[in-house]
Amino acid sequence: MAGAAEGNGPAAVDAGMDGGVPGLSAVIPGWFSEISPMWPGEAHSMKVEKVLFQGKSDYQNVVVFQSATYGKVLVLDGVIQLTERDECAYQTYPLLNSVNPFTGVAFLKAVPHGTYDAVIVDSSDPIGPAKELFEKPFFELIAKALRPGGVVCTQAESLWLHMHLIQDIVSNCREIFKGSVNYAWTTVPTYPRYGTSLDFSFMVQ
Repeated sequence: MAGAAEGNGPAAVDAGMDGGVPGLSAVIPGWFSEISPMWPGEAHSMKVEKVLFQGKSDYQNVVVFQSATYGKVLVLDGVIQLTERDECAYQTYPLLNSVNPFTGVAFLKAVPHGTYDAVIVDSSDPIGPAKELFEKPFFELIAKALRPGGVVCTQAESLWLHMHLIQDIVSNCREIFKGSVNYAWTTVPTYPRYGTSLDFSFMVQ
C-alpha cells in the first residue's frame, strides 16, 4: 500500500476527497458516508475523528480512520469492512478457529469429499465475481466437502431488501443439503441496511 496520509476531522476528509478516495464525502463535511448500489436510496455516515491511513493497494482503495463512536474503522473501496466496536458480531467464531484457514471455489473443488465439519462463507455482496457464491453450483461444492452432519454458514443479505435472493438460497440449499436449512440474523450497527442486521443461512449436511 502506498500514499498514507494522516489528519484530523474535516481537513483529513477533504484531503481524501481530493485523492478520489471513495466514501470520504462532502455530503456531511468531516464525516464518512457509505453509499452502495446494494442499498438504493440510503447512505450510512459516521463522524471521522482522524484519518489514520489512506492509500491504494494493488487491488483496492484503503482507508482506516478513527470514528467518534465505533473506534477504528477499515474501509475498502468505500465499503465498511469492520469496526472495533461491532466486529465481534460477525468476524469471530472462537469455537471454529483454524490455524490454517482456506478460501475460494478452487479450493472446494480440490478437497476430498466428506472432509470438513464446518464451512463458513464470509462473502462480499453478490456483485461481480461474488455472484457465484450465491448460486446453486457453489453450494453443491460445499455439500460435497462436508462430512455427514457438517454445517455451513453463509452470508445471505438483508431480509428487508433482498427477499428474492434469500428465497433462492433457501430453495437451492433445501435441494442440496440432507439436514435442515434455516435463516438467521445478528445485529451489526455499521452495516447500512434496515434493522442494521447481518443475515445468514445455516445448512446441515
